[in-house]
Amino acid sequence: MNSIMQIPDQVAQAILANRKYFHQLDADAKAKNPNMGFVTKPLALDAELQFWNIPDDEALIEFLDGDLLSALYGSDAIDWNAMPPGYKPLLLVLEFERHCAFEGWTAVSNKGETDMAEIIAAYREVGLDDEASALVAVTAAYVGLGDDDHPDFHELLGKAYRSVPNATPDEEDRAVVILKFVRENPALFWRLGET
Repeated sequence: MNSIMQIPDQVAQAILANRKYFHQLDADAKAKNPNMGFVTKPLALDAELQFWNIPDDEALIEFLDGDLLSALYGSDAIDWNAMPPGYKPLLLVLEFERHCAFEGWTAVSNKGETDMAEIIAAYREVGLDDEASALVAVTAAYVGLGDDDHPDFHELLGKAYRSVPNATPDEEDRAVVILKFVRENPALFWRLGET
């Protein structure tokens, strides 16, 4: 059972299930070739139970991206109505950051106008107002194009992004704000009364 200041049980269970999956992938890969395998994490949670207290930035980022995001985002096993309110905006921001890192502005067309409105609200909630405003301009440019295959798609969306003053245009700058949000708002990640 969780103490009052720990992540909800369903979060811990989802993370551990994801870790078990990678342990199995590792075992399967090594069975085929002993020189192959996957990096795995322990099948128990320690500091992660109060992840907002992890002092090392790199360790916290690794947990957020490598455990929390991969275990929870898009999971059908999570009852979002029973989750503390910090998880959804945090995960929306982390997923959009990851999506953009791999696909650039195609992430906007993959999400679409409706999902972008929710993502923009999530950026504001975690304290990235400038980034949210820039994404409003990007979304407007995307909607204005009306064609995902426009030859200048990336250039036009990039120009819209740069047209808005933004104190956090780099991923590293946004990571600082995200970590601050997590560390300064632990009550958004645990449920009062859970034991």
